[in-house]
Amino acid sequence: MHILCAMSTLALSVAASTCDERNLERDAATVLANHMDVELGGIGAGKNNVVGFQYMKPAEALLAAQALAHEDFDQAATQVQRILGYRKSDGLLPHLVYGLSVPSYLQWLPSNRTFHPGPAFWQQISVREDQKKEIVSNSTFDTSTISAPPVAGDVAWEIFRLAPYDLVLGVRTTAVQFLCHVYEPLMTIQKHLFSTRRSSNGLLTVRHPWETFSSLSPHWKGFLANLKKAPDYKTIVRSIPEETRNRFAIGASTMFSAQDAVKNMYEPMIYLAAQTHRRGQSSEIYSRKSTVLEYITYASASDETAQFGVEDVEFNSLMLRSSLGLVNIGRVLVEHSSMCKGFTLTQNELLNDVKELRAMASGLKEALIGTNTTQGLWNTSADFFADSSRMALTTTHSLRGSLPSYAVELDDDKKMRLMKHFLSEPGSFSFFCARFPAVFLACSGDDSAGAAELFDVRSADATWILYNYFVQRGFVRNKFLGLADYLRNKTRDMICKATTPTRPHLSWFPISLTMEEPAPAALAAAYDSRDGAPVAIFDDNYLGSTLAAATLLNILLPAVTLPPSPDTPPIDHRILSVIMCVELVVAFGVAISCFLFSVYFVANRPRHTRLFPGSKASTGAAERDLRDKLDRHGDELEDRGRLSPSGSSWAERYSESSCSDDYSPRSGHAQNELEHALISGVDEHYGSFNEAEQPHTPPSNSAWKAAKNALADISPW
Repeated sequence: MHILCAMSTLALSVAASTCDERNLERDAATVLANHMDVELGGIGAGKNNVVGFQYMKPAEALLAAQALAHEDFDQAATQVQRILGYRKSDGLLPHLVYGLSVPSYLQWLPSNRTFHPGPAFWQQISVREDQKKEIVSNSTFDTSTISAPPVAGDVAWEIFRLAPYDLVLGVRTTAVQFLCHVYEPLMTIQKHLFSTRRSSNGLLTVRHPWETFSSLSPHWKGFLANLKKAPDYKTIVRSIPEETRNRFAIGASTMFSAQDAVKNMYEPMIYLAAQTHRRGQSSEIYSRKSTVLEYITYASASDETAQFGVEDVEFNSLMLRSSLGLVNIGRVLVEHSSMCKGFTLTQNELLNDVKELRAMASGLKEALIGTNTTQGLWNTSADFFADSSRMALTTTHSLRGSLPSYAVELDDDKKMRLMKHFLSEPGSFSFFCARFPAVFLACSGDDSAGAAELFDVRSADATWILYNYFVQRGFVRNKFLGLADYLRNKTRDMICKATTPTRPHLSWFPISLTMEEPAPAALAAAYDSRDGAPVAIFDDNYLGSTLAAATLLNILLPAVTLPPSPDTPPIDHRILSVIMCVELVVAFGVAISCFLFSVYFVANRPRHTRLFPGSKASTGAAERDLRDKLDRHGDELEDRGRLSPSGSSWAERYSESSCSDDYSPRSGHAQNELEHALISGVDEHYGSFNEAEQPHTPPSNSAWKAAKNALADISPW
């Protein structure tokens, strides 16, 4: 008995520990649903008591909308349109959008749960006490002056690809109308970045690490170090609260020590954020009170900010992919823009836009990937893409260098050289060097590791789940489907390993018995690559991160809705519903008719056999003729039976078996009488509606007679 119980416990434990993708998808979708901020119109960063205040990061909210599009296209499309409405006056999406619960006069938030500044930090104006009430009551949302990572164009195209085909192929499709709504905002972002950020070599410059998803990458330290030379640097960073410094150090602990994170990363980034609106002689201030830009002139030369501009590989890769997505959107609208109401661009204008977008994307691709005559950001000595056009002392090989393959399909030579870093080729650094790949920082053979150690860069193996998504989509785009499936499955296994099931003790059982129960998925922005342990606090994310939930869904679920069979035309469900209703009504009518006819036939079934007096003589003669025939048939069988060698004839045996089947002593009638009864014509009136042929029956009530008369009138018989 004890052995049986132990085996049952083991079986239950194994069954409970099995990784179920459906449970992971359900938990991730639940996280997104629980963090839907109706006021902001998108997926918020988290609950106020967890993340410190009400806010939304538009880039992460766009990725969450892409995840929602797998199940609800309309909801995803609505959220994207709402998020694009937060664009600043220059057309760019902000890095942060503050909720109405956050007072506009706060320069720093009174919470140890976040390191982000308050709304007044970006306004750079002093707010009087008599103005606070007026500002808070305004319905416009405060935003940061730093821009979000440029993923809007790519996300819009990916959501369109996830639209159901009965919508895409319809006459007035919701999917095409969605593209019509987002086209002009996306074009505004595109043109502004290419007109203000493009350098002489064709690459775009990033103005703050927060404009990428890798603000904790060690390579930023070398570029941020130059900002410490500014004359007003100490004055600005001195205002940072101590609890805010500590919170950033905790979020960066997987990459840096506490002192290194604050002194060499956070303080320079805060200084740069305070100076983002100071370009030349003016400063841009985005205020909740007005939707226009106000300018403040700085007369003192000491207020001029140190220049910061990095031609970053991640920023340019994301921008290239969004540019190509916008080209595809323009091509769709050239053919189907007539489906949209209120869309003012003509077909010729759209064709000109597509031509311009292709030129932008082509130029950026050449500057990033390189051509036969140019190198781009490709590092020939490392067979990998560099972090930027300028090398810093803290530069290390990371997954950021693989993002150009996420944007476009590389040529065969670069493709194979890049892939060797994921196949653990001897003598080269690799990203598949841990139990749960891919590690963000390369290991084994990284030539820049020694330089990185000089700046206290920790070598802890960490997997950033968002970059697993980028790398996986890059594998798919470059036709490495096996590696894409491998990385997808390892990411799933890592989250399953991180999810610790609960073990309730069954005290009522005869022996000590515990059984694992499924627990919610441990969704984190980063994990330990060696054992899959989730990083509870990473950057500004906590366990249950909406960014992690959205990324997991985008990894596990298909990237595009599969097309229907070419032989199957589009289905109009409204007409199909009408046809089904008509068929159901007809079928119901036929069923009722059959029921009424059956009731009538059963009601008129003869209860007993009746012989009319005038037919007795004819019936007796028929019985005598039938009896004579049966006697003659029996004599013939007996004569044949005498020829049989056995004691009893075959005919007798067959006759006995037949009688045993067809004759029962309980009936009290002979076989010939039964056969005669079967062929008797006394019941020929059964089933007829002619009352003249029916036997006389006792009178019934008038209602029943009226019903029978009505059926007799409409009966075809």
